[in-house]
Amino acid sequence: MKKYQIIVMVALGAFSFAASFGFNWFRKQKAADAAVLPQEPPASETTAGLSGQRAALAPAVLARQGSQGIDEQMGLTERQLQHLIYDVREKMNEYNQRERELAEEAARLELVRQSLQEDIEQLNELRETLDLKLAAINEKEEQIRNTLIAVEEVERVNLERLAATYDKMDAAQAGKIMVNMAANNQLQDVVKILYYMNERNAARVLGEIGSTRPEVAGVLSLQLKRVQQGE
Repeated sequence: MKKYQIIVMVALGAFSFAASFGFNWFRKQKAADAAVLPQEPPASETTAGLSGQRAALAPAVLARQGSQGIDEQMGLTERQLQHLIYDVREKMNEYNQRERELAEEAARLELVRQSLQEDIEQLNELRETLDLKLAAINEKEEQIRNTLIAVEEVERVNLERLAATYDKMDAAQAGKIMVNMAANNQLQDVVKILYYMNERNAARVLGEIGSTRPEVAGVLSLQLKRVQQGE
């Protein structure tokens, strides 16, 4: 039980004891007042004696009436005390009920918190796993880029060497070879060779191709222009 509940119960007990003690004391006082009332006078008393007796009885009657009023006040006080005790008990019951509800709500919130904490931990683990996978993917992409760069560099070196060979060849002979390559789905290779050739020699080769296969020369010229503009 809470400390303040113990204090309230002790206070109510003390108040109840004081009220009961006062009520009993007033009842004893009432009995004492009744005991001191005078006996009825004999029939032989004179009218003057009766008047004196009434005068003597007047304080006792007033005391009795006062005692009755006090009894009524004490009865009202007891009723008020009963109502007070009832109200306090009701408040304590309401408080206890509210305290239980709050405890249940706190327990539910704790369960929710634990569930959220577990979700957070799972998400953190998933994030770490994804970070590792992403790092592996980035590493693979970097390797692929480096490989492509290396391949392009090797291809460029080979094309430059091949273009240097075509620079040394006769234009008519080089043109025949390139027409055959274009016919065998190697048009892009022909364009790259022309790109790396000496500009004057490449023009002579295109002229020889145009004299026999003008349509092929037109396609090669257009593709070569696109490569040069995209550089």
